[in-house]
Amino acid sequence: MTNAFRCLILLAFIAVPSMARADPFDDSMDAGELAFKNKDYPKARAEFQKAYDIRPEPLPIYNIAQTYRFEGNAKRAIEYYKKYIAESTAAVDLRAKADSYVKTLEEAERSAEEERKRNAANGPTNPDGTPATVEKPPRTISPQPPAEQFDVVRKRRIPLGSKIAAGVTGVGLISALVFTKIGLDAEKDLKNNPNATQADADKVERDQNLINISWGITGAAALTAVVIYFVAPSYATEQKTVVLAPTRDGGWTASLTARF
Repeated sequence: MTNAFRCLILLAFIAVPSMARADPFDDSMDAGELAFKNKDYPKARAEFQKAYDIRPEPLPIYNIAQTYRFEGNAKRAIEYYKKYIAESTAAVDLRAKADSYVKTLEEAERSAEEERKRNAANGPTNPDGTPATVEKPPRTISPQPPAEQFDVVRKRRIPLGSKIAAGVTGVGLISALVFTKIGLDAEKDLKNNPNATQADADKVERDQNLINISWGITGAAALTAVVIYFVAPSYATEQKTVVLAPTRDGGWTASLTARF
């Protein structure tokens, strides 16, 4: 046996174990296990999925379910545990574990769903079933103000026609008094004057007519003012509005509005 042949045999013995150890499936499973121990569940799941893609065996499925369970994703964990149970025909102990995890997670999911329904119907509750509450800061509530207060007053006033007639009455009264004084003086002078002529007598008569006319106008104006006041009355409406507004110190301020 030549030296060259011995070297080939030795290389073959060395290479065969090395080739046997270079299995991508095992590499991915080892990498996934390391990531799982480091609590890097997304990376571990990716490595286990890679191993399953290389060799579709049920064990990587079980490991993927484990990553979801420790992440708190019960729904996905249940899905992969059931998939493992369906695909695995060996390793009965792992199937039993997977089935136990499924039951536990499903029970937790049911409890969580019931809790969500209770919260939706009655609000959040404490573990002992009492309603959960939040604290609110103290508030000073001011009393509600009364409604706006209205005070409507309807007052009678003198109509404009009555005012005009009353003015005419006043002027007529003054004129009548003046004409009466003049007429009385002229009549007295006529009686005391023996030399009075017919012209003087006519003048006294005209003054008397002016007196009568003045008193007639005065009386008519006074009567007109009274008739207008009672027949065509006029009213003024006064509305007072009181509005209350709150103040910073908890009191109230009032404002008054009047319309005429």
